[in-house]
Amino acid sequence: MARQKGTGTSALAALGLNGTPVAEHAAFDEYDHAGLITAYLPVIAAEHPEFQVQRRELFAEPRAFQRFFEKVTHCWVTGREGAQPVKETWAAFSARCSAGLRVVAPESAGTVAVFTSGGVIAAALAEALRLDGATAFEMNWRIYNASVHVFRLGRRGLTVLGFNNVAHLELARDASLLTFR
Repeated sequence: MARQKGTGTSALAALGLNGTPVAEHAAFDEYDHAGLITAYLPVIAAEHPEFQVQRRELFAEPRAFQRFFEKVTHCWVTGREGAQPVKETWAAFSARCSAGLRVVAPESAGTVAVFTSGGVIAAALAEALRLDGATAFEMNWRIYNASVHVFRLGRRGLTVLGFNNVAHLELARDASLLTFR
């Protein structure tokens, strides 16, 4: 989680909050994408001949990889059996993320900033908007890097107040800052 911790430290410094402690929490660690690829590549390749390639070739063309990886995550979030077991199911991953939010940001905590990755955000969206995993991941593919999302944990559970805000990047007037994965 070095990237998330570095982003948190840099963001807090940019806000003039140098020295604010940044702690890692395992609940917000991303899912095991490499393990998912290993588990689902044989399944997907059997159904889609265009993916019957050497694993390293999957990464050669970003758009082709995106199409492949969308199939991988769809298998995962729908609970499809892979060629081998996955380390963590979507249900377990979502539960881990949800439990983490309740630990670091209980209802009485006030404002807490979490610097994480798209899968964790998708899990939070799934809970807050009561989405199935496949729909949450459709939103995940549209999440900008370094975007801001605002959730509130209250008596009625988790709600989303803001999603995919990149105003801080748009202020720089540099379109190259608006990137995905």
